[in-house]
Amino acid sequence: VSEGENASCEALLDGDRYTFCDCTQEHEHCLILDMKRPMWVHGLAFTSRIRLLNGAEYHYAGQPRTIKVEVSKDGKDWEVALSQGMVPFGIETEIRVSDYVKARYIRLTVSKTWITRNHVGAQLSFSEINVF
Repeated sequence: VSEGENASCEALLDGDRYTFCDCTQEHEHCLILDMKRPMWVHGLAFTSRIRLLNGAEYHYAGQPRTIKVEVSKDGKDWEVALSQGMVPFGIETEIRVSDYVKARYIRLTVSKTWITRNHVGAQLSFSEINVF
């Protein structure tokens, strides 16, 4: 994972629900996933940031809300797979592109994030992303 900010978002792909990506800049966020080989992509699944407190899980705000998904075979030429998808509010959510597309790279541009079920913000913070 690479990002255009000083945040480390490698945690999005580590399989650990308790590590997270936290981008605090107040503007849209761009993340690029390199899947190391071309794969058929039909959607993305997101897990919100989780914190353990006295054995209970609590979920932070900041998971993606409004997102653009672009795909590329070479990391240079990009094709829009989903122009302004809305990721539903929730702990584990997913979005689907309109049709299967083969790509090695996925570029996510997140323009809004969830603060609560009814409010949006800019800070991006979530635990995991999975491509399916």
